[in-house]
Amino acid sequence: NPIILIFILFVLSAILSPILVLIIAIKRKIELKKFYKDVNYFRDIPNGKNIAMSHALFTDFDIWNSEESNVIGAIIMKMINDKNLEPIENKTTGFFGLEKKETSLRLIKEPEEEITKELYDIIKNAAGSDGILQENELKKYASVHYEILNEYLKNIESKGKSNFNAINGYKKILGKELKDLSEVGKKELSEVYGLRKFLDEFTLISEREISEVIIWEDLLVYATLFGIAKKVLKDLKKVYPQKIVEIEQ
Repeated sequence: NPIILIFILFVLSAILSPILVLIIAIKRKIELKKFYKDVNYFRDIPNGKNIAMSHALFTDFDIWNSEESNVIGAIIMKMINDKNLEPIENKTTGFFGLEKKETSLRLIKEPEEEITKELYDIIKNAAGSDGILQENELKKYASVHYEILNEYLKNIESKGKSNFNAINGYKKILGKELKDLSEVGKKELSEVYGLRKFLDEFTLISEREISEVIIWEDLLVYATLFGIAKKVLKDLKKVYPQKIVEIEQ
């Protein structure tokens, strides 16, 4: 009976399709983890210092379930390094006379780079007339103007993919599989993975292998992008406690 046959095929399709999707996803993750395992440490700023490209690659080839919004923290840290923003620590007295420390950001000068300037303008609006972003002001601004930050995240990823495509990173127009990447694309991904691996494992590396010319302030931007900034700072304190003093100054 054709009707029964069609029904059986429909049921089989409904059962097998999710299983097939899951198998493909597992296979992809295994391939990416192997690629990550095989990459060499990368001790410099990846992708020609194009943070939008690094973010797009890390998002498309993420094997750590990282937060997409980490890029906002990374760009804020970059603006602090570039003296566009200045951290201010305030001490206040709370309940029962307990001292509480709060960190604010003073707006100093507008960045020149487009994606950095866009976030600077968002921070400027969130900070208000005093030009100082208090701890919870960006969070409050985001809760009311969620679409602005969401659009900003989309713009960064889109710009990163466009930059990656412009250097012929893909074999085709776009892709999220290793097989979709050209040799150039795999090299760029290996830089992102290699830096993630270096930051995650540098306490295991011989001190002689760690170059003294490493700019830790810049690498911490990417540690923030990868969602491991707290771990890196903790590990850095173990290996190079003097570096923590330099960074905090």
